[in-house]
Amino acid sequence: MAASGLRTLAICYKKETGILHGYNGPSHKAHEILGDPERYGELESEPILIGLVGLRDPPRPEVKDAIRRC
Repeated sequence: MAASGLRTLAICYKKETGILHGYNGPSHKAHEILGDPERYGELESEPILIGLVGLRDPPRPEVKDAIRRC
């Protein structure tokens, strides 16, 4: 799909949420982990793949000028 110019997304879920089990917002003891990119590996390990989605996402008109300036 990406080779066809589509934005490709993988849709996954986790059966076991581990430290985020019962997450209910900022008061949850594991809330700070969500704001720390260094710890994403702990949260995103062992996903179960549901499928792939391809979205048409044509470049915005201002892209040409942004690329030219770069």
